[in-house]
Amino acid sequence: MRGQKVSKQKWNKFLKELGKNIGLVGISCHKAGIGRSTYYDHRIEDKEFAKEADSIIENFGIVVVQDELMKAIFKGKGWAIMFYLMCKDERWRPYGK
Repeated sequence: MRGQKVSKQKWNKFLKELGKNIGLVGISCHKAGIGRSTYYDHRIEDKEFAKEADSIIENFGIVVVQDELMKAIFKGKGWAIMFYLMCKDERWRPYGK
């Protein structure tokens, strides 16, 4: 419901749910009892909240990708090993820095 008044406590619950639910806004809204349109309206009104939500979403994506890269490395995938080495140590980069 657009324009509903939402307590700070519910917004905090939403952020916690966002972290638990792999950054999925719809599921997090549902679990926190907040309408999806209310979430998007709140992002416009509260820039700090929007930054925090964006950070949770972005960090989750990075963690997932890093986990997949590590799985590939442990499986002995050459491309993953080379990628990791090139990112971590300039001696492995074909053209230096």
